[in-house]
Amino acid sequence: MRGRLRAAQRCASILATLTARGAAPTIAHRPCLPQPRPNRRHRADAHRPRVTAQASAPRDAPKAIDEHALRDALAQFATGVTIICAHAGEGRYVGFTANSFNSVSLAPPLVLWSIAHRSRSLPAFAGAPRYVVNILASSQVELARRFSRPHADRFAGVAYELGWAAAPRIAGCVAWLECRHHAQMRAGDHEIFVGEVVTCHRGHGDGLVFANHRFAAARPL
Repeated sequence: MRGRLRAAQRCASILATLTARGAAPTIAHRPCLPQPRPNRRHRADAHRPRVTAQASAPRDAPKAIDEHALRDALAQFATGVTIICAHAGEGRYVGFTANSFNSVSLAPPLVLWSIAHRSRSLPAFAGAPRYVVNILASSQVELARRFSRPHADRFAGVAYELGWAAAPRIAGCVAWLECRHHAQMRAGDHEIFVGEVVTCHRGHGDGLVFANHRFAAARPL
């Protein structure tokens, strides 16, 4: 203990002597260099995952759609069956079976259907200001077939009446829509007609359906 005290006194004496001579000890400091401030953009990018662009493999041009495959695919979409009729002048009428019929709008009430350009009835429909859409019942399969094939007089022996459109409203249908011509346009090998519904009537029974290349009846599941 005494040895430590003496060593401390000796050190104090040496420091006092150096101070008196003007040779006070100095402490060297490391110079303070300015530190660069972190770039916020670089800091944000550091946590952002890198996305590397990959060259997409070249794709071959799609092949032309096979007509039979397209027909088979579309046949899986069940539709109703209609016979569309119009007055052709001089007491004659035209009519054909159509499952291309569909609703378009409720306000105003619009429907559409299409007919092939090769059809002989196209000129008569193009010139008719009004026509009737007869929505067939499930019991009218033979009638649907009759109006889908060439026939000398499709209306021979068919019961019908004339309404506002001055065209046949076929008896026994589940519904009738009498339309005023609204619009017409060419689309591929068909002509599309849009009609404004002026009168509509509901019959009885179940509607006729066409699906998977055959006729069927609309029944609730």
